[in-house]
Amino acid sequence: MKNIQSQQGFTMVELLIYLAIVGLVAAAIVQVIISINSASSANHGAQSVNSNMRAAVEVMTAEIKAAQGLVVGSSTLGSDPGVLWLVPLTSSTDPVVFDLDQDNGRLRLTYGSADPVYVVSDDVRVTDLQFEHQTALNGNDAIQITMTIAEKLQSGTEQVYSLSVTSTATMRN
Repeated sequence: MKNIQSQQGFTMVELLIYLAIVGLVAAAIVQVIISINSASSANHGAQSVNSNMRAAVEVMTAEIKAAQGLVVGSSTLGSDPGVLWLVPLTSSTDPVVFDLDQDNGRLRLTYGSADPVYVVSDDVRVTDLQFEHQTALNGNDAIQITMTIAEKLQSGTEQVYSLSVTSTATMRN
């Protein structure tokens, strides 16, 4: 008859210690993966906000510089959400209007009676838009733009990246 003590194997305590160590290592790996995923999402949101802000300011500045005047009575100046009505050089696109879509907070541009064109993508929203009428040093009309763009919240998202900018463009008049 064989002695039971001579059989080789793992004891129950050894197996439990092994499982505890494997569990801790697995939990650490999962935590690292979650952290990398969160950093990637935050980076994507920041890139989207930055590129949309840059595009919006470029489009608005170009339209303001090309305009020959401002329709003060139709514009909403000095408050949020602002509306900017510009008189373009050509009457075929009269007027040029910048405003916010109230349904989703997207900045839009309308040429005359055409359908509006969105200036920012669907993954961001404009949370503040104000226009101020100013006079430049050369006597021409100028428009100061103050705008905040934020990434759209997804359910369960706590981090929100936003960017505020103030820019001024002078009209040709």
